[in-house]
Amino acid sequence: MVASYSTARATRTTSCQATTTSRAGASDHLHTPKGAQRMHTDYPHRIGHSSRRHTPFIWLNVAVLIGALSIYAVSRFFIVPHIRPGIWRSHGHDFLALPVLLSASNLYILALRGSVYLIVRPLPAILLALVMGAFWEYVTPLYRHSTSDPLDLIAYVLGAVFYCIIVRCRAKTPNKTPTAVGAVSSAIAVHIASRRWFNSTLGRFPPTKPL
Repeated sequence: MVASYSTARATRTTSCQATTTSRAGASDHLHTPKGAQRMHTDYPHRIGHSSRRHTPFIWLNVAVLIGALSIYAVSRFFIVPHIRPGIWRSHGHDFLALPVLLSASNLYILALRGSVYLIVRPLPAILLALVMGAFWEYVTPLYRHSTSDPLDLIAYVLGAVFYCIIVRCRAKTPNKTPTAVGAVSSAIAVHIASRRWFNSTLGRFPPTKPL
């Protein structure tokens, strides 16, 4: 009798401890942030989503970089030696320097996954153009045989503005879907959503008996 009572009491204590442990685990799971629960599984997804989101911007910068370098090569070896001194011969290559610098810088920033530091606005691009232009025009002649030209600073700034215009035009490309098609698609989506809401609302109430 005493042995059976002790066994039953031990069994009851063990079951209570198991219930307490399961409740504590459930409580910890409920109080754990969802981001922390799925951090390991969501991280590759977030990285892939970020890469896909920036893919058009990456290709745009690759195109700007290759295009500016190609124009510079053609101008340097085939155009400048055969034209008279003028605006292009004096400042054309300075104009191309900033699209090359900005596109390469943004590609490097994206490679480091620091998209928040992308140089796409006019003010940061112009500040970078002024800083680099001041270095090239006034510091470089101190250790290299070259002449400084204040007009080159204007060419650097214009090149930075040109790059920002390209990026802004690409970012503001309108949707090619006609307005009528978009309106019909929106109307269909609203109709489907309203049907689902109506059906779910009716499902909450028990069916009524006919009179």
